Amino acid sequence: MNSGVDDTASLGDETSFHAVEGGGVLFNAREGRLYALNPVAGLTWLCVKDGLSKPECIVAISNAFGVDDAIAAEWFGASATLFKKFDLLDTSNGNGSDKQKRRFEPLIASALQGASSVGSGVCYKLFEQIVCVSAPVELQPIIDSLLANLRIDPPQQEGPQALTIDIVRRNGAWDIAVAGRQETNCATKSVAPEIERLVVQAIVPATPHLLAFHAAAVQRRDRTFLLAGNSGIGKTTLSLALKRAGWDFGSDEIVLLNHDLRLLPLPLPPCVKADTFSTIETLFSELRTAPEHNRYGKRIKYLPLRSTAFHGREGVVVFPNYDPSSSNEIEILDGFVGLQRLLEQCVFVPSGFRHDDVNLLLQWHSLQQYVRIQYNHCDAAIALLTDRV
Repeated sequence: MNSGVDDTASLGDETSFHAVEGGGVLFNAREGRLYALNPVAGLTWLCVKDGLSKPECIVAISNAFGVDDAIAAEWFGASATLFKKFDLLDTSNGNGSDKQKRRFEPLIASALQGASSVGSGVCYKLFEQIVCVSAPVELQPIIDSLLANLRIDPPQQEGPQALTIDIVRRNGAWDIAVAGRQETNCATKSVAPEIERLVVQAIVPATPHLLAFHAAAVQRRDRTFLLAGNSGIGKTTLSLALKRAGWDFGSDEIVLLNHDLRLLPLPLPPCVKADTFSTIETLFSELRTAPEHNRYGKRIKYLPLRSTAFHGREGVVVFPNYDPSSSNEIEILDGFVGLQRLLEQCVFVPSGFRHDDVNLLLQWHSLQQYVRIQYNHCDAAIALLTDRV
């Protein structure tokens, strides 16, 4: 194929393009990544995929968008640069990408393979998976600060345990083993965060779902709200403020999108960072007595708050921006622009995701509204979302 992109590269064979209003979504199965392409990039991708030369691609762009050849050539070059940035080009020597995949893969592959049908300890149920943790009694309050709301009685412990965790003291610290294999050794204050890591890495990939969003989620009158964005933008604080205002809390970090297009929040308690302890304590006084943990070198507490199941398919994807010196405003985003932002920031693609699944993603997308909010106080954000969305 003469791609017209350069003399030694062509678009990979493990990609598929799916048209949507405003552009299209490209799925790279090799890397497990989704990209939203604007109309020019989408057309360029289709032309190159069909084997058109660079001049033929430029003519196609010129005709489709009514621009002269010089502008079409610039647009083609920008699209080609984008494809290279996204690592969508196969080099002539066939080497794959060195970039880290974004698939939501378990880091402890033995966890499910080594599952036991019987075991001792305290059992918890996360989604439909049973987790059993055996630990000295002195650690139970610490473990319960994370898992208490998921605890189940022996009569509910039907079926095999998806994950078995054993914790024993050694040299003043704690050995944590999964399915009989040691995974880490940590101090007391890190026990709960390490259990959280192991549980998420094992249970989320084992739970059937379409995609995983790195986002907080709340619900109001059966309408779901995803608070999407990078870590540290205040998703936890805003989601808890919305909970205090009467909204249903789902999750502050991970939300799964089911194949039935409903959202499935990860039912773990919200993780509150030290710099927001005082703020959250004014909303939920119980945080004051919650034990403090060390999570990847940062002081945190888990707020003992139950997650609510979500029912509706229609919802709003919110991109929040907290700035104490800013004005308060809300902007309704073009749907395709919103989808672009969501795919760039917040999606983990599971290993079972297939090309046809992109169509399900686009069905869910068609049911969503996308907004950006800027606010200087959570009360202002609540008012914006309540009155304008």
